[in-house]
Amino acid sequence: MYRLSILLFTMMLIGCAATAAPYVQKGSTSYQFGYLFGYSDKKLAEGLYSVRFEGNDHNTMPEVAGYVKRRAAELCASSDFEAEIRQFHRMRTEASSDYPYFKGIMTHAPFPTAEAQVKCKARS
Repeated sequence: MYRLSILLFTMMLIGCAATAAPYVQKGSTSYQFGYLFGYSDKKLAEGLYSVRFEGNDHNTMPEVAGYVKRRAAELCASSDFEAEIRQFHRMRTEASSDYPYFKGIMTHAPFPTAEAQVKCKARS
């Protein structure tokens, strides 16, 4: 019985770790690894934002770029926006401030990441 419990627990952990990071805010508790992955944004000026999505090794580059566009659309509400998206892989992850013991973890796999400076267009 003990071995079966260990086996089931191990399979559950493997199953949880083998999924792409969903569209959630980084630091979210709604996703098991939300402290490491997700979107973040910062308002730079009126109608100007910095947006970033950090995926895990199961996300694709087009997927993380799409999440940056999705967040940009949410921030700009119903107006259009301009954004030049930069995509890259990162080998180090920074946890949200709620989890300082995960800060600067070196990873074994490159994590797809996308970021952009988003400018909301004024409605005409």
